[in-house]
Amino acid sequence: MSKLLSDVISACGAQIEVADIPVKDLRIDSRAVNKGDVFLAVKGQLGHGSTYISAAIEQGAAAVLTDKKVDVDADVPIIFIERLGELLGDLSHYFYNQPSEKLKVLAVTGTNGKTSVAWFLMHALNHLGESHGQKAGYIGTLGVGTKGELDTLKNTTPSVVDVHRLLAGFLLQGMTHVCIEVSSHALDQGRIEGVYVEQALFTNLSRDHLDYHETMVNYAKAKYQLFDHFCSEQAIINKDDSCGQEWLSQGVNSSEIITYGISADADWKAGNIISNECGLRFDMSFGEGTIHVDSRLMGRFNVENLLLVAASLHAMTVSMNDIATVLNQLEAVPGRMDVVDLNVGDQATWVVDYAHTPDALSSVLSSLRSHVSGRLFCVFGCGGDRDKGKRALMGQAAEQASDVVIITDDNPRYESPKAIVEGVLAGMKEQHEVVHLRSQALKHAKHLSQTGDVILVAGKGHEDYQEIEGVRSPYNDIETIKAMYEVAA
Repeated sequence: MSKLLSDVISACGAQIEVADIPVKDLRIDSRAVNKGDVFLAVKGQLGHGSTYISAAIEQGAAAVLTDKKVDVDADVPIIFIERLGELLGDLSHYFYNQPSEKLKVLAVTGTNGKTSVAWFLMHALNHLGESHGQKAGYIGTLGVGTKGELDTLKNTTPSVVDVHRLLAGFLLQGMTHVCIEVSSHALDQGRIEGVYVEQALFTNLSRDHLDYHETMVNYAKAKYQLFDHFCSEQAIINKDDSCGQEWLSQGVNSSEIITYGISADADWKAGNIISNECGLRFDMSFGEGTIHVDSRLMGRFNVENLLLVAASLHAMTVSMNDIATVLNQLEAVPGRMDVVDLNVGDQATWVVDYAHTPDALSSVLSSLRSHVSGRLFCVFGCGGDRDKGKRALMGQAAEQASDVVIITDDNPRYESPKAIVEGVLAGMKEQHEVVHLRSQALKHAKHLSQTGDVILVAGKGHEDYQEIEGVRSPYNDIETIKAMYEVAA
């Protein structure tokens, strides 16, 4: 992967004479710099990287490129490149030898479902790998890697330099496909710039991240970039979603546009949907072909997720028979409508889900209703230092769609848990129980429940920590539930 410093500068479109120093890697985080790397000092979320130039040099940086003129006494080249932040995608694409041109990159965006779709696609492609000669990797909320071999990530979508480095690493591992979640933050901040997108996939859009985007219009614009700024081979869009319909009418930058939906007249459609304690049963049709799906997954929204997966696979020339086989074998994503395996006799059914938006919580509860013979419980909280406007809406959604509500803490961060709960209660008509300590809230739900009940524990999903006052302490909903029943996690 090594390049010369002059090559790196030329890739930025600059003509600057420098000594030909070998460059081992590119870094935008000074803490990750190793000897022989080039530190890219550009604007970040919390400030400008130029603040950390000295630290990067101490770490062993061979040179520094920056778009801010600085006066730093150093024994390595510090080179000013105008608009460097805007060039990082193309620079990284070049430096790592154009990995996305050699891989099929499947980019999934949307408010809810992108983790499930990317995860399902990765597993489906690997399951089909032996007969189709393919191997798939994953980048997203759950980490980076492939099935059973995931490393954690700080963000759903890493930095633009990290994305290209990861793609190059996947290529070296023999990967043919990469399924990547693309958040609105990532699109707004250019974290997948320079990536060649094979498929752009859209799940849905509802309120989230307004602490960052401020308005739904801005939020939608950020998501739309995947279908406008990037040119894909195929764009696969949810025709049931109003935002998806709008994008279809205003134009999508793709060689082929494919739609899916339950109620809409879409290319991929679902019908005869049955939800029961065993999962989902429905028919899926495309053109003249029909697939019968008999899935262990729970939740009606998983019908849409599976439609999107099927449309993606079919666009990659997977046969309808193979699609039917692989869809029926898919298992729940960790922390996404994840039924906790207790095997302890007559007890309520526990389901853990990452739902942390009003729409997601409402959708999960509504989907679970058809699986419930007793009462539907909802144990949830809202994160601190995040969109405060959605708290009342979360409370409203929980109250309207469940029989018993227990409000607890999520990740309070630097906010008062009491103030967060007050925001939730503001959207509710009745007074509901509040148990701040999350593990105690789960014990209380266990005490109140009986056989036939379903208890949804929402908000944290796969997370293995609780963040309070800047400190992350070990905590996981599923492990906590199993510990209450003395079941090995």
